[in-house]
Amino acid sequence: MLERPDVTPRLVRLGGDLVANRREPSGRDPDPEPAVSKPRCASDRCIRPPADDQGNARVRRRRDERVPEREELPVEGDGRAVGQVAQNPQGFWCRRSADLARASGRPDLEAHALIYLGVARNGLGDPAGLAHLTHALHLAERGGHHEYLGRAASTLATVLIWHGRHVEAVPYLDVAERTARERGHDYHLFHTLVQRCHVDLVTGRWEAADRRLRALLAADQDPGAVLTMPLALLARLQARRGGDVEGDTGLAARSWTIATQSRQTHRMAIAGGALIEDAWLRGDVRTVVTVAGELLPVAERAHLPFLGGEVVRYLRRVGVRADPFPGCPSGYAHGVAGEWRAAAAAWAEAGNPYEEALELCEAPYAEEACTGIRRLDELGAIRAATVMRHHLRRRGFRGIPRGPQPATRQNVAGLTSRQFTVLTLLAERLTSAEIAERLYLSRRTVDNHVNAILTKLAVPSRRRVVALATERGWLPGAAPSHPGGSPMDVR
Repeated sequence: MLERPDVTPRLVRLGGDLVANRREPSGRDPDPEPAVSKPRCASDRCIRPPADDQGNARVRRRRDERVPEREELPVEGDGRAVGQVAQNPQGFWCRRSADLARASGRPDLEAHALIYLGVARNGLGDPAGLAHLTHALHLAERGGHHEYLGRAASTLATVLIWHGRHVEAVPYLDVAERTARERGHDYHLFHTLVQRCHVDLVTGRWEAADRRLRALLAADQDPGAVLTMPLALLARLQARRGGDVEGDTGLAARSWTIATQSRQTHRMAIAGGALIEDAWLRGDVRTVVTVAGELLPVAERAHLPFLGGEVVRYLRRVGVRADPFPGCPSGYAHGVAGEWRAAAAAWAEAGNPYEEALELCEAPYAEEACTGIRRLDELGAIRAATVMRHHLRRRGFRGIPRGPQPATRQNVAGLTSRQFTVLTLLAERLTSAEIAERLYLSRRTVDNHVNAILTKLAVPSRRRVVALATERGWLPGAAPSHPGGSPMDVR
């Protein structure tokens, strides 16, 4: 076979199809509503997911037996994971096609095969998967293979996000978005923009995430089950903010239904994460435990420690005994262990202000706990802040900061009344000096207000913030508008 370079594209497609169509094992039709099952708990270890049933084991044995005899594959990385790659059809055919493409002098096909191989190995918990994706990106970049460059960058960013490395994903998202826009790859652009929303949600740029997610969901296209992600992300955002926004009810449940029907692991992960957080914020302990029972096996099978850590942390928040597991992300591990200071520091380092604020609220000291409440208020996480205020009162805290007043809440993204006033004056095209004179403030104070507005609304300039406020109808006398152009143009 190695002497037949013409079969390389077919091998790439075969390996890619096997990777793309990998689903959760199931001996029945997927049920969109999770069954009630309480995970088993023990004092000396993390909650353990149930073992696969015998039917699934037989399916795996039959699947593995179809892999033909082959030469030893010289692959780097963890030995156990390497053996798994050699024994499963995804890894075997992707590796074989990559070797053949390299021998045939086809860097474009080698990059294509390495993308799928990176995904397959990452799915086995092998860190060498990231190296394959990085190599694929470099091959595509050197050869000017734009489609594979975009795919490699988007996939590499996605894998980093799976592992909670959101900030590291940003440069690859930049490459993927630029390539997709230049080449008119709408599907890849949709996926890339959704992943950018994921980063914005995690890093506290909530207004940017909200604006882009709504535009993507309104786009005139059929991304199929990929809708799972924007629905789940918007569900999390609205769950944290609270309030009933027309059309936003049931987003988490809808995302979960689509994901479970597809039976694709990572879609179930993102949708399940939204569902369990929404349940916790609503005080629905039963649903938290039920969804945890569904997600922990998914996290273990797909080697998704970030998902597993999040699930275990929510279990602890509702009073279920669950301990950190080997490889649990440090922010979750410290939080589960009750080490609030170390947990908050880990989330601060990761650039996740929401999780940092939640862990600060666990402090035994009023100053740090109230700082966590104020951080949640600043993010606009009204419901989450309310939940944590009740939590602090039950613990006997007094003097907890009051939440934003109604006049502040009605302003976008938690702008204070003063900030909203400055915004209206910016719309009149006044300079900082002119605004300072009108409001009897110093110019430095006005500049501080402007910077706070730009940060909260996630826009880079005064001109852009005025345009956004005008478009949304936030300014006095302005009606919401929907300018022409594709929703994919939302930046």
